[in-house]
Amino acid sequence: MKNLEQIKENGYCILKIIDFNNTFKKNVIDQLTDYLLNKIQVLKNNQLNFKSTVDISNLIPNEYKKKFIEFSDIIIKATNLNKYILFPKVLDFTCRLANFDKNIKHPTDAMLWHRDQDDYFSQIKIFFPLTEVDVSSGMLSVVSKKICDSQTILLDKDLYLQKNLPNNDFLRVKDTTLRNLYSKDLFFDWKSNVGEVMLCDTNNCYHKGGYVLSPDKFRIMIQVTVGNRFTHMFVYNKTKLGIYFWRMLFRLFSFMFGRQRYIKKII
Repeated sequence: MKNLEQIKENGYCILKIIDFNNTFKKNVIDQLTDYLLNKIQVLKNNQLNFKSTVDISNLIPNEYKKKFIEFSDIIIKATNLNKYILFPKVLDFTCRLANFDKNIKHPTDAMLWHRDQDDYFSQIKIFFPLTEVDVSSGMLSVVSKKICDSQTILLDKDLYLQKNLPNNDFLRVKDTTLRNLYSKDLFFDWKSNVGEVMLCDTNNCYHKGGYVLSPDKFRIMIQVTVGNRFTHMFVYNKTKLGIYFWRMLFRLFSFMFGRQRYIKKII
């Protein structure tokens, strides 16, 4: 219950894989990491230029994806996530590679503070680092959901006025802006070790991924999304009709609960 209470209070918690399975790291994570590193090296040798962040889910064999999903189901049950998300289910699996990109001079996109908008209600993303992550390789940062309620979306006045920014950055918040506004005790910068996982309610917690600062550094992270099997966007986003239906469902929830989903707050 301790982990569930942490999620309820702050929106995230850190778990150790060994507490759930003492062989998963060695038999799954370490083996998959070696496999991916070999695959990535072959692609680089063939002069394939990776972007700063690239989805490499297609490089992962299905048997490994299945093992991560099964392990995520174990976490869902062990942490009693059904008391945080109604009818929780694994809805998505993604693996991303983050690289040094000399063309990126400033944080952009997911490197800026933001919240996801994948469901009207909460969701949990389970982050599995396959490589050790520190400041130079782009660590994941999160701030307690205490800083604002689920209806409020924070907007950085310096970015919001620049509507022509790439990646919809005008809807995000700079690191200095947020840290200058709230107590440092509310922030958590995850210098993650292989064998740890983070559970984070990314719909209600502001979070950001760091960008890789050194040419000899990179980051590989698996992300498993857990959400409500009836209300989550991933259930409906397979077709245009499905997306349209989900948007109508979103508006219905707003009407039923008698509130506007998002209230803008310029900071």
